[in-house]
Amino acid sequence: MPFSVRQPQLAHFVVVVLSCLLFSVVPVLAENTCRTKHSLYDLQGSQGLLQHVQAAHLGASYAPQEHSEDADATTKPGRIQVAAMTASQISVIGGGSANKALANPTKAKWPGTCTCTQWSKNPWWQVNFMEPMAITAVELAARSDCCGDRLHHLNITLDHTVCASGVNVGQGETLMVPCVGAALRIRVQMIGEGYLSMCGFAAFGSPAPKKKKKENPCEIIPMYSSDFLQGTYIIEKPGTYVLQEDVVFEPVTPDHLPLPNCTKYSKQKGYWLGFFAAIAITANDVVIDLNGHSIGMSKRFLFHQRFFTVIQLGSKPFLSGQGPPQFAMSDEDPIIANRTEIKNGVLGLSSHMGIHGNLNYGVNIHDVQIRDFETGGIQLNGAEKVTIERCTIGPSLGAPGSYDEVPALATLSQAMLIDSLSQGLGHEHDPAITKLRDSVANFRKDYLNGLSLLQESYFFRDPSTFAGLPDGSAIYGILLHKAGVAIHDFAACTSADFEQLSDDPLTGFRIKNVVIKDLYLKSDEVLKLMHDGKPVLGPAGDVVQVLRLMDNDGKYKPTALSEAQRRLAELKQIAQKAGTSGDELFKMYGSTNIPLWLQEWMKGKLPFKDVASKQKKLSFAAHGDAMSHVSKGVVGMRLEFIRGVELSNITMSGLHNYGVQSPYPPLLPPSMEPKSLEDAVFYKGCDVRAVSVGGGTEADVTKKVVDKSVTIEGLYSLEGVVHNFVDEKNMKKQEADFKKEVFR
Repeated sequence: MPFSVRQPQLAHFVVVVLSCLLFSVVPVLAENTCRTKHSLYDLQGSQGLLQHVQAAHLGASYAPQEHSEDADATTKPGRIQVAAMTASQISVIGGGSANKALANPTKAKWPGTCTCTQWSKNPWWQVNFMEPMAITAVELAARSDCCGDRLHHLNITLDHTVCASGVNVGQGETLMVPCVGAALRIRVQMIGEGYLSMCGFAAFGSPAPKKKKKENPCEIIPMYSSDFLQGTYIIEKPGTYVLQEDVVFEPVTPDHLPLPNCTKYSKQKGYWLGFFAAIAITANDVVIDLNGHSIGMSKRFLFHQRFFTVIQLGSKPFLSGQGPPQFAMSDEDPIIANRTEIKNGVLGLSSHMGIHGNLNYGVNIHDVQIRDFETGGIQLNGAEKVTIERCTIGPSLGAPGSYDEVPALATLSQAMLIDSLSQGLGHEHDPAITKLRDSVANFRKDYLNGLSLLQESYFFRDPSTFAGLPDGSAIYGILLHKAGVAIHDFAACTSADFEQLSDDPLTGFRIKNVVIKDLYLKSDEVLKLMHDGKPVLGPAGDVVQVLRLMDNDGKYKPTALSEAQRRLAELKQIAQKAGTSGDELFKMYGSTNIPLWLQEWMKGKLPFKDVASKQKKLSFAAHGDAMSHVSKGVVGMRLEFIRGVELSNITMSGLHNYGVQSPYPPLLPPSMEPKSLEDAVFYKGCDVRAVSVGGGTEADVTKKVVDKSVTIEGLYSLEGVVHNFVDEKNMKKQEADFKKEVFR
């Protein structure tokens, strides 16, 4: 993948390169989590084990197999084969991918069999097992040629339990560490900041004894509306879950939110934003039989919960370190659901997705209609062995034939986020927060009762941008993508991750007899003010929409939302002066960043251009939505970083995009034109793509394949470009050539 490094970044990259003894520069992007698999290695027994480990015959090897309870009792713990493990790490640099540490024999001189993460806080490396293992010890090998501190200050955890802490492996040393317990995952994590690099890893143990009372994957469990009254229905054991009646999801808890002290729905478990799903699957071998029924949000709950997926294939929506700032604080990975089947019914009203998952293996979705969503029908990140068959996806919410219109713009979500994050942090009773909460309550009352909206709440449905359609960066029928969030540009990935996925791609995807129809979007480009290279944001990554806060004279025109954002910036500065810093400051104020000069404009009477003309390093970032997600428009199927894709008998129709580019406001200093001509030409938020491929998928899904397998009609864009098929690799090359020709 071609890339470039700007001159101001060069010094930083040189340091990174030298630190791992590389000979090429590797760009570091915000998104860097890519899943990897491994070849099979026949690992031999290790010598020099601890005495109690030697007694258990750790020299034996383990291959996963079916076994009885009697066999479990006599199985000897041994060195676990790589075939039973999947390695991953927080990030990768210089080709130091996670799976290298599993090789045998090890080569401790770089690059050898050495991993290397990017410099980060509490970096980690881990392996996951196919089934629970009774672990007795782990073996770690450090680099021999340099960097003796990169395997120091380690905690080793089995699932979420620390089995060894304060572990230090010296330069060139191989260390056996006692670590006892049953687990599906072993994590090696540095406590502190730095690079984490190891050149060898082995785990010792045997399959964990099965409980005498076995879980029955053939068990049939009925689901009723009453099972959803307290919140998300969490599936924790295998079985076939059969819906007995239509479910209109609306928890009966106060404000339809998790109770503050409820451990089942704690923030650490992913419920920062409330009940993010109707069903969360945290077990393998689960069948959800909708049984001809439907499940979706109520209209009231749609208003309350602006981030929601009907079925989440895991315990929470984001991998550790990803998502909005408050999610990204968590270092606890979700529990992943594997071998899941969803069939026979309707997934209805949703403020986000119908089905969403991360790192899932074996997903079978068939005979299902997914409709009335605001972001997409199906999104699977880092999945493998996926079948989508005999499904209808659409209409999206607000499109002809859908349940209703979208209730409001993204500003409503931002207001509710700020109110939610303020609870329990000491400023929920601040007048600015109280006023924001009241504006949401009044808007909700008027909206649900069909009354005219109050003037103070106009910004939730600003007529200049609102059309009853989703206003985010994109809407999808099907999105199949590498691990991690898909908020960046098409086929965006670091060079190291791209190399890793090219060598070991995600495989096995079949989409057959699928209809994708009536996806409607009015994408809203929100220009983001940048000061000294940093974006002006509220606490949850919400853009402070400066250009929309000006009256006809360029003076500040407040809204309840902007006043709350400004007040949180003031409170953050007060907290900093009082000595609050680091994680505690971030916990309270998230990504809040409004510089003092802009706060003064938001309190005073001067035109923006008079205030801004005195500042240096001001600019506007284009191509994003209200949460800084890269705008991509309407996409029927986005298929990236996956291989082994089979398409058959797919129909697409009625993909419409009514979005327009953000206009050029006339009230800025001459040096602050918010959008360049180049930005305007290459803006994708107004576009429509029936099929978009990239990241290697273009090898399987070519234009010829799409022409044969996909019937496309009724694509429309008010202001953008319509594509039946896009190969993103070719698209980027064409864009680069055009830029050289026109903007040189």
